[in-house]
Amino acid sequence: MLFWLLIFINEATGQYSTFGVPFVRNFTSLDYRAGLQNFSIGQGSNGLLYAGNNYGLLEYDGENWKLYGVPSGTKVRSVAVDAQGRVYAGSQGDFGYFEANESGQLVYRSLAKDLPEAYQNFDEVWNVYLDQDRVFFCTFSRIYI
Repeated sequence: MLFWLLIFINEATGQYSTFGVPFVRNFTSLDYRAGLQNFSIGQGSNGLLYAGNNYGLLEYDGENWKLYGVPSGTKVRSVAVDAQGRVYAGSQGDFGYFEANESGQLVYRSLAKDLPEAYQNFDEVWNVYLDQDRVFFCTFSRIYI
């Protein structure tokens, strides 16, 4: 009798094993048509997701993926999205931001190219942090504000 009671309890509670667990969907590089590695993720106030990828910046609207490259063609290692929808990105030897143009397409603007020449040679930007009106681009050797 105890055996059947345990089986009944297990079956009854087994139906609710996913209650409270968030829905997760995995995507492969074939789904988003970009590089195998994604390094950083951010979400805009518009609900769009952005991910730093081996091939550039990925944008996901819940149904479709778009890939935006940086002029140097390098990996985007880090992203952060501000309240106005500007997507800051750090890559190999460059950092800047993506901003939507009149047609809604993201366009990249490098900030690193405006640095004095002595500071333009740096490694990868591994983290981007937003703090009120300042943006911090973090490399292994320096932090650019």
